[in-house]
Amino acid sequence: MHADTIRTFPQRALHGRSVRRLVHSRGNPLHEEQLLIVRRLGESYALNTVIDEDRDLVYASFGETIASHLAAVRSRKIGRR
Repeated sequence: MHADTIRTFPQRALHGRSVRRLVHSRGNPLHEEQLLIVRRLGESYALNTVIDEDRDLVYASFGETIASHLAAVRSRKIGRR
């Protein structure tokens, strides 16, 4: 992504919405738009990481972009039990 897109994309999604709502994937307009973009790209891969409250790396996943992201999200849910 171009630097201007990276800076403005979240601001556009926030327009008129609560920041708290954007923390979650479900019902998050920013997340839904990102998924649409990834699907339009076709085959793509990503490295997703999860950090804890101390900013320590606690999980890393590499693979197909959406599957890798979902694995990282699941890792945090498991870690909070």
